[in-house]
Amino acid sequence: MVDIKDQKSVWEKLFLKKNRYGIEPSYLAKNKFKFIKTINAKNILELGCGEGRDSIFFAKEGLKVTSIDFSERAIFSFKEKIIEKHLEEKIKILRGDLLGLSDFKDNSFDVIYSNLGLHYFTNKETTKLFSEIYRILKEGGLLVFSVKSTSDKLYCKGRKIEPDMYGVENHIRHFFSKEYLLSKIRKFEIVNIEPQNKPLPDGSSASTWNVVVKKG
Repeated sequence: MVDIKDQKSVWEKLFLKKNRYGIEPSYLAKNKFKFIKTINAKNILELGCGEGRDSIFFAKEGLKVTSIDFSERAIFSFKEKIIEKHLEEKIKILRGDLLGLSDFKDNSFDVIYSNLGLHYFTNKETTKLFSEIYRILKEGGLLVFSVKSTSDKLYCKGRKIEPDMYGVENHIRHFFSKEYLLSKIRKFEIVNIEPQNKPLPDGSSASTWNVVVKKG
């Protein structure tokens, strides 16, 4: 039986390799920062920060950053980088579950950001997560995120957990159709939705939705 609520062991193993996803900011962070600049954002919350490559990018761009992840190994690596780059005053790291956002007050952040961090939950949990994001985002603030799409090569691979949600061992992903995506962001004003298909050597694609939406 796959435990859909605890994939921690998967990520601890993945982060055995330091800088697993590189040290440069992701495509999402670099490409969508132009939208963040339009609202004169002062602070940002990153959900699922990993080893911090995007949080560091945002801090260097002048934002006050709060970063959350549940991997002890990733956070340890991230903290080393913060000290090395003298960003202790710009970045606050919290270890925790993305479903545990209740400690944040309403209207706390100008921007909430997540690169491939919001697609690990059941439909019920995903609905709750987007509702909490909406609550803690300021009026006029932006939610910038990417999630796996149903066009991805891993769609339908492994054990089916629920519709469009599959797990290979304990690595579980919820793949978003366009209809499902739109249903989760219906409270927001759509700014930009970009389907991204990255060709892979085997002829398949790593496919995501890259999304920018506004509250209010």
